[in-house]
Amino acid sequence: MYRVCVNEIVQLLESWRAALEDEKKRIRIFLQVPEGIKKQAINVARCLENKGFEVVVDVEPCFGSCDLPFHRAKIEGCDVILHLGHAPLVETSGWVKKEGLGVLFYPVKAEVGREGLSRLIDECVEILKDKGTRAVSIGATVQNVEIAERLRTELEKRNINVFTARSSRTALEGVVLGCDYSALKHVERRIDVHILIAGGAFHVRGAILNLKKPILHVNVEERTARFIDFKEKERLTKQRLILVEKFKEAKCIGVVTSTKLGQRFADPWKVKEALQKMGKDIVIISGDNISRENLEGLEVDFFVNLACPRLEEDKERFPNPVISWSTLLKYLKVIDID
Repeated sequence: MYRVCVNEIVQLLESWRAALEDEKKRIRIFLQVPEGIKKQAINVARCLENKGFEVVVDVEPCFGSCDLPFHRAKIEGCDVILHLGHAPLVETSGWVKKEGLGVLFYPVKAEVGREGLSRLIDECVEILKDKGTRAVSIGATVQNVEIAERLRTELEKRNINVFTARSSRTALEGVVLGCDYSALKHVERRIDVHILIAGGAFHVRGAILNLKKPILHVNVEERTARFIDFKEKERLTKQRLILVEKFKEAKCIGVVTSTKLGQRFADPWKVKEALQKMGKDIVIISGDNISRENLEGLEVDFFVNLACPRLEEDKERFPNPVISWSTLLKYLKVIDID
């Protein structure tokens, strides 16, 4: 469950309105919400309208702060995108300047009962004690930052050293994204175990593949703590090596690129040129929502994904094998697009 405080959102909007050179009497908001808090969207919209704002609720899928709907908001004549659930990326200010549309972020916070959180912290402490851990890093999705601070305090009371660093994409301390684990990588040499506070497997699989030290996954939603050793990394690495071999055998490659501003991780034309040098037949495929339905019917043997690198994990979105460009670069180091 996530806490959404409408009064805090109203204050955020009022501060933004006050900063406008041409202050408007009425502001039209394009309300963007991820699936986890979509049930609260109508209530938020009604409350904002009661405060004098006009609201349009966006029903398209939302994949994070990398996925801002400038085009849809402009069509609806909105003044500002109100994005619930995530923190802004470093690139956001550049997008705002380019698109000429305001963007406000309200990172919702995970709600955990005091008793449940205490049990979860005790479980973490026992696991770390059993592993003989002296130093840890703590990373969390932005919704779980408060829980990370509570855990840090409890660990330091028990003489476990805690290290954190800033995320490269959000510049926030200890925050991780599905595509950015720099907040943990920066302190990896100083710690024994990474603690990752995130719901589900999405962020965990990325952490396993991007980090070298063991991981303690704290799932606040399920109230569980699980220690992940190197066996899981070996299993996932083998899966990728198999994909690399399949890529070598493929003839026609679909290079998939995204129209989402925050999900463009390589120049498709340079990638096309590099893969053609390997003897591959290349077609560039572009889309906003990468899905099996949109890709089905295209006569390609294999997909190389230049969009969100974590789409590689969601194989149901692709009718044929897929590998992310970052994974391909890691295992086929001969490729160079500079």
